[in-house]
Amino acid sequence: MANGQTPAGWYPDPAGDTSLIRYWDGHAWTAQTQPMVQPGQMSGIGLPPVTPQPVYAPGQAIPPNLTTKPSEGRKGFAIAGFVMGIVSVVFFCFTWIDAAVAILAIIFSALGIKSSRKRMAIIGLVLGIVGLIVAVVFAFILLDAISDPTKYGLAPDFFKQYGY
Repeated sequence: MANGQTPAGWYPDPAGDTSLIRYWDGHAWTAQTQPMVQPGQMSGIGLPPVTPQPVYAPGQAIPPNLTTKPSEGRKGFAIAGFVMGIVSVVFFCFTWIDAAVAILAIIFSALGIKSSRKRMAIIGLVLGIVGLIVAVVFAFILLDAISDPTKYGLAPDFFKQYGY
């Protein structure tokens, strides 16, 4: 068991004492022992004392799976802001829905700015702002056209047939 391939756990004491089990930490035997449990004595199982140990020894390289950048979780915000920014610019004619999508694009992109996809978040932010401006302008033009359709070369009852 000294080759380090055996998983950590409790094993019969290698010193030959059959009444004890000793803890193997995956690399070496520890000083922690406890009595061997017989099949009928399962309620008396004890655990080794908990001692805080560092995840890695000083000077040892940190394993790659333990080094995650805190900004990696914001990558989704950058992508969502980018996509919503595109949607807000393309579908500007759905004025109030588009304005809501543009606001969400701005919020998500702002949250995603600190991610690894910073450029995508910035583009999403700009598209969200443009989408919001276009939606508001289009809404005002639409309201103006409803109030006076002849101003835009439409028949006076053009919007009445659509319920406006």
